[in-house]
Amino acid sequence: MCCSLSNQHSVEYLDRNLRPASGKLPLVTTFRIRWLSQSLQDIRQACRSLLRSASFSVAAILTLALGSGANTAVFSVVNTVLLKPLNYPEPDRIVQFRLKSTEGSVPSASIPDLRFWL
Repeated sequence: MCCSLSNQHSVEYLDRNLRPASGKLPLVTTFRIRWLSQSLQDIRQACRSLLRSASFSVAAILTLALGSGANTAVFSVVNTVLLKPLNYPEPDRIVQFRLKSTEGSVPSASIPDLRFWL
């Protein structure tokens, strides 16, 4: 990921080629050139330090991957269970019938029981 030009040469090259006929670069262009140069320098430094300690790099990358995967899984469950409405015409009118007797309650009523009650 190394470039053949050093940061100083690349900034000078961009400076020469982007300079308008008036001779002065706009402030935005100057900022972009410096930002690009500093970003490339930071990326090179990060790659060098990651290559220096491979075990730490593997641990850091695995930790980020597991955290990202867990975050995605939790959000998918929350989105499906809590945020999305049910796929029924009037989900707020859904009810559940339970049978209750002297022996205790039954978890749910069956379709024939419901037809009998109606």
